[in-house]
Amino acid sequence: MDKVLETFWRIFEQPDEYLSDRSIWMLSSFLTGYSTRMSMENVESALDHLYGDFRVWLNDHFSIQNSSQSVYHIIDSYSTGSENSFETFYMLFGKFYKEPSIHPRVTDLGPAYAQKRDLFELIRLFRQKPDLYLGYPHFSGAYSYLSGFQRAGRDLTLPASSEEVFYEEFKTWIERVKFPVGKPRPWFKLIQFYSFHDCGTSKSSAYAVFFELLDEFAEAKTRKDLFSIITH
Repeated sequence: MDKVLETFWRIFEQPDEYLSDRSIWMLSSFLTGYSTRMSMENVESALDHLYGDFRVWLNDHFSIQNSSQSVYHIIDSYSTGSENSFETFYMLFGKFYKEPSIHPRVTDLGPAYAQKRDLFELIRLFRQKPDLYLGYPHFSGAYSYLSGFQRAGRDLTLPASSEEVFYEEFKTWIERVKFPVGKPRPWFKLIQFYSFHDCGTSKSSAYAVFFELLDEFAEAKTRKDLFSIITH
């Protein structure tokens, strides 16, 4: 069974179980993290192959000539808002998927492989090269990617790593220690609330605040510089 593709459809049926917002950008980041973890564990999926064919199908559907934009960018440009783009994405993918020429066999795709990385290494890479790993520096993309990465581990019934335990402790610290005022809110909502905007590297962005708080928590745990960028 193709677990990545199975999860792809489950997100449509139960988006609130997987995503913090019904947005194709949250979907994109979550699935990237999810697929990366699956590939690291040598779990094959047809989804990447399907996305390539889906982009060609979308170019034809919207009469776009040779667009190299991602399927998310194409659909977003024809949508009226975040939730509409999410619904439109799945509606169009459903039409595409029903065509008889689709459905590649996973066994035809070759072995899955992604370089092994732990959670801390990913966080440091997000900080050092956000354009490469996140598309651009944005907090919502970072936590959605890490959420997908962790969810894949749970779906594979892998034991939580020491890094994942530390990250969960960080989330609890945000909710109960750092920002305990008011009725309870999820940790990422609190970071967003105490920031002025989601994107960018300025000190007022949620992206920058996220790393600042990680550094503060790591230092409190006597692990200073745990998430610092490593230069060679």
